[in-house]
Amino acid sequence: MKGTDAAVQVVIPVTPSNSMFLISLTKGPNRKFITISEDDIIDLPNEASILAKVTKTVKDAVAALLRQRDERDRRERREVRTTYHR
Repeated sequence: MKGTDAAVQVVIPVTPSNSMFLISLTKGPNRKFITISEDDIIDLPNEASILAKVTKTVKDAVAALLRQRDERDRRERREVRTTYHR
């Protein structure tokens, strides 16, 4: 995670549910969930293809968090402008 965005908080459960880990990524008020299979977690340190797949999943989720933040900021700016123009 540090290589992607150190400000993102990650919560990984201790045990999987139905062989899947539901992982929470949070940055500020925004949160995204990703699922990664137990097999991928086990093979992560040993298989480059799985590392690449999981890295892409995490980077995509972090990018979605940033889009959420940007959309929220745009909405807030519109609300402020609307308030001042009344």
